[in-house]
Amino acid sequence: MIRLFVAVDCPKISLPELYSLAADTPSHITLRFLGDVHASLVGDLGRALERTLQGAHGGMLEIKGLGAFPRPSRPRVLWAGLVDATGFLNDLHRRVSEAVEGLGMPPEDHPFHPHVTLARIKGWAKEDIARRAIEAHRSESFAKFTVPAVLLVQSTLTREGAIHRPLLSIPLAPVPS
Repeated sequence: MIRLFVAVDCPKISLPELYSLAADTPSHITLRFLGDVHASLVGDLGRALERTLQGAHGGMLEIKGLGAFPRPSRPRVLWAGLVDATGFLNDLHRRVSEAVEGLGMPPEDHPFHPHVTLARIKGWAKEDIARRAIEAHRSESFAKFTVPAVLLVQSTLTREGAIHRPLLSIPLAPVPS
């Protein structure tokens, strides 16, 4: 079994407040977390993703503002928001879900909320740091970037955190002008 997710790359966000919350800031947007998948399914999964993403366009995203799950007053996960003016990210999520569910994987049990996870919050001191960061950067624009590909990523959990290794990169059609 290997732990997998489907994502798109994004720029890293560098804020001094985050250094005390997380050792390293992730640089991806998860389209679909798959969890533990039998290694023999990786080839089928890759082909299904390539098939359903054929003709899908990349797009422009903006990383903007901070928030938290379940809510800013009780942060457990600190995240950066995304602005997707064309809605292409929802289309990619729909296509990825179609591919994985076509292989018999269960549908997600929650709505898609595109974001960049910055830190998992444990302890009241880190909650306070997260609340202050959210207030200070609630509507700040951190980066604008183009998404050129969708990645199938293996995630290996270690004591120091997760190690991510792309297994497949599926190019997207250029951003329409």
